[in-house]
Amino acid sequence: MEKISEGEHYHLLEQWAEDEGVVLPEEMAGYVKQLEYARGFIYSGASPNNASRKLQLHWPELSVKQAKSRVRDAVEYFYIDGDLKKDAYRQIHYEKQMQAAQLVLETARTAADIKIASEIWERAGKTKQLHLPDAEEFPEEMFKQKWKIYSLDTSDVGLPELADRNKLGAMVDSFNITEAEKIRLKQDAGVEPRELLDFNGQKESSPEE
Repeated sequence: MEKISEGEHYHLLEQWAEDEGVVLPEEMAGYVKQLEYARGFIYSGASPNNASRKLQLHWPELSVKQAKSRVRDAVEYFYIDGDLKKDAYRQIHYEKQMQAAQLVLETARTAADIKIASEIWERAGKTKQLHLPDAEEFPEEMFKQKWKIYSLDTSDVGLPELADRNKLGAMVDSFNITEAEKIRLKQDAGVEPRELLDFNGQKESSPEE
């Protein structure tokens, strides 16, 4: 099969997107993967120039021109120009302003020209938000989920194990006290559940009553 000419890839991709009957050549698989990588780089905040450089790290055979072409194709095909993060837009505008300032400086003939370059640099710095303090960074521990463990077994949290409840109840029964006092002791010790009504069916009164 004849090799696809540079610049024809995007045209073939458009045809495939519009017509389900179009079958893409195997060579297009690598091209589409490059577009997906470019989209990921830009979504993560990389500028077009940085995205093209990253593409070349993954595909060293790409020339600078080809890498930039892939990034442009990705922006157009995935419509990410409308969804770009603000940081990416800032980086794009910053790079353009720096290029403009450099051009003015290289062609400067008077002090006024140098002042124009300086003003462009200042605007570029504001675009990059260099005049703002660095965002406060929070320790990673703050975002880690905290777990709570509930257990009736004191040994689970490093405390001594409770005495055998049956033995404790038998010991209370051996005391020479009234039945009401025995039940109260068992409830305080956790041998029996505490109830809102005492064993005579009377509502427990608060200490103040």
